[in-house]
Amino acid sequence: MNQIKRHEKAIRLLEAIDRLNNRILGNNKYIKDDTGNYFFDYKKYYTKRIEIDLAIKKRLQNYYNKSFKL
Repeated sequence: MNQIKRHEKAIRLLEAIDRLNNRILGNNKYIKDDTGNYFFDYKKYYTKRIEIDLAIKKRLQNYYNKSFKL
C-alpha cells in the first residue's frame, strides 16, 4: 500500500513537470508572436513567467531525483 502511494506521488510530480513544460512552451510562443499591438509590455511579463516556471521546474526535478531515484 505504501509503495502505491509512493508511485502515485511520483506520477503527480511528473505530471506537474510536464504541465510546466507546456506552459513554458506556450509563453515562448507569446514572446515570439510579434503581430499585435498590446496595451502592456507582454514580452517582459512572459519572460518573467518563464523564469519563474523554470525555477519551479528545477525544484520539482531536484525533488523527484532525490526522492525517487532508482
